[in-house]
Amino acid sequence: MTDYVKTLQNAREQMVKARREVAEELARPYSDTPRSRTIFIEIQTVIEQIDKAIAEEQRLAPPRPKGFSPDDRYSEEPPQDCR
Repeated sequence: MTDYVKTLQNAREQMVKARREVAEELARPYSDTPRSRTIFIEIQTVIEQIDKAIAEEQRLAPPRPKGFSPDDRYSEEPPQDCR
């Protein structure tokens, strides 16, 4: 996973939290306002765009060698041949 993907996933988590807060507001009796609905739709749109960006970043990321572990970069020994 690239740093870009991690950043996007963190942004998505924040947007999901915001969506939940607005949903709670919408669920309260007599609090369903056009402004709240608009905010909910805008947040949902941002989440969907972040999902697309994550998929694009994952597609653009160079493939990892078979048997690669992120911890391998800290190993003093060369990686084992995985054939």
